[in-house]
Amino acid sequence: MAKRLQDRVVVVTGGGSGIGRGACLRAAQEGALVTVADIRIELAQSVVQEIVADDGVAIAVAWDVAVEDQVQGLVQTTLDKFGGLWGMVANAGTAGSGWIHDTTMTDWQFVLGVNLTGPFLCAKYGLPHMMTDGGSFVVTSSIAGSVVAT
Repeated sequence: MAKRLQDRVVVVTGGGSGIGRGACLRAAQEGALVTVADIRIELAQSVVQEIVADDGVAIAVAWDVAVEDQVQGLVQTTLDKFGGLWGMVANAGTAGSGWIHDTTMTDWQFVLGVNLTGPFLCAKYGLPHMMTDGGSFVVTSSIAGSVVAT
């Protein structure tokens, strides 16, 4: 049976756990060459081990989604290793900590950096390499995005 992503290069941010981990594993099962990107390198490496154990191909990259030169580096590392970029899953995200009325500006800037600046930077540096081959750019969120306290 043909694999839908055979030899396509896919980057998944926040790939070390949760939705990102699932996206990495599924992409690899479909034949993708996967860059597992996570600020927590040990989690990314664990996902790579799972993929390789299932005869897939993957690398782990430690990076911070909110830092421009690190996003550029993530894309460049992927290009250097796999020779292209077909898809990106901008999955890294955070809910911050505590209630909004207790949130500091530093915490708020962190949330904005991960949840808004991160996908922007991924699109800015990833899309130019994806546009010639009909690639896909996906932004995810979790149920935490719709939780309202009463």
